Amino acid sequence: TPIFFVRLRDKDPEQAKRLLATLLESFRERYEVLTAEQAQHLYTETTLQVDKSREQLSDAAREFDTFVKELEGGMSELNSMGGSPGDSELRRGLATVNERLVPAEADLATQMKLLEQFEIARAASDESPIVPGMFVRDYPAFDLAARELSTTRIQMDAAAARLTPANPEFQAATERLRLAEATYRNEIEKVIEAVRRDVVARTEAITFLSTQRDQYLGRLAALADRFVEFDGLKQELAQRRLIVADAERRRSDAAHAMLTAAQETLFATMDGPRSSIKPVSPKRKMNVAIGTLLGLLTGIGLAFLA
Repeated sequence: TPIFFVRLRDKDPEQAKRLLATLLESFRERYEVLTAEQAQHLYTETTLQVDKSREQLSDAAREFDTFVKELEGGMSELNSMGGSPGDSELRRGLATVNERLVPAEADLATQMKLLEQFEIARAASDESPIVPGMFVRDYPAFDLAARELSTTRIQMDAAAARLTPANPEFQAATERLRLAEATYRNEIEKVIEAVRRDVVARTEAITFLSTQRDQYLGRLAALADRFVEFDGLKQELAQRRLIVADAERRRSDAAHAMLTAAQETLFATMDGPRSSIKPVSPKRKMNVAIGTLLGLLTGIGLAFLA
């Protein structure tokens, strides 16, 4: 709290009291006016700050809403970017695709190896491919032809060991072997064609799954970039709200200060004017000293003139 001490000199003590009282009253009025003007100025300034901060908040909210609309329903995915890996529909979709893609690639590799074995068997008719039991169940005609060829070859070997080529039984065994080999080659061609179709179908399925996986990965990468922007906009919006709240609080304080300045007495006289018991004039000692000094100077001057 500032304290002012005012001193006024006058020959008339009562007049000095009146002048001092008038001066103090004028000072009080001016002080209260200045205080009110300062409070009004502060209120006006804080009101401008509130308006500006609200405008900035409105711009930030508009930018945030525009960003959300551009996502086209991807807000749930964007909000899940900061969560656990299983919280995102995109991540669950990617996991599902990978679960299908890995065994599909393994099955394709198996079919490719099987196709290679059949092509080798077709080139060398004396070699039979090693096929899994599931494949035998899917192609029973090929399994029957392979078994028949194996049996016929055993019979032919036995006939060749004991018969001459001119023997009718040997010739009959030779004909049966020729027919068995023709049937086997016909069935192996069918199997090769079927395996090729299966390889093509599996390759197309893997291509489709790989495309889906790439789309999921691309979408996740894009969302990761957008998440950084989204998080920045969200933080800016929250910061703007805090700025508006702080500006409104300071304006409220300024309004209260302005109301206080208008209603309360901000300046009070702690002690009224008092006159001293010592007169301010005449000052005898000072007058005697001045007279003495002037007399000496005058005497010296006259002495020089004489």
